Amino acid sequence: LIQGEEGVGKTSLACQIALWALASKATDRPCKHQMLPVILEGDLDLKTAGSKTPIFEAIRGQLQNLADESDPISEALLEQLLRKNRILVIVDGLSERSEETRKQVNPELPDFLINALLVTSRSSEGLSKVTKTTISFTI
Repeated sequence: LIQGEEGVGKTSLACQIALWALASKATDRPCKHQMLPVILEGDLDLKTAGSKTPIFEAIRGQLQNLADESDPISEALLEQLLRKNRILVIVDGLSERSEETRKQVNPELPDFLINALLVTSRSSEGLSKVTKTTISFTI
């Protein structure tokens, strides 16, 4: 969780971490393998047609756009990539999202498959009961 007031650089830090996740040198990465960063901005589409959760479908859609493919990535492949920390999911501005979207970004949910999650927010709401590292900015 990167937490702080508006304009302190939360998103900039999240983007820097995303670049580190892509680094070719293992010593420059947050883990021993490279991760593909996927950033989610705005509210989730709660009426998704897929069989998984709205956040899963949003990640799937972002990967389809990144790959410039007409067909979406398979659910099974995406599930494995998420479980094995191969995708770094960045949810930007969680505190500014709708109540429905904030409820979807909840690692306590049984069907929450994301194991590498970075959230920027003006508050720690919704993430208070999970083990996390918090970087707080104040001015």
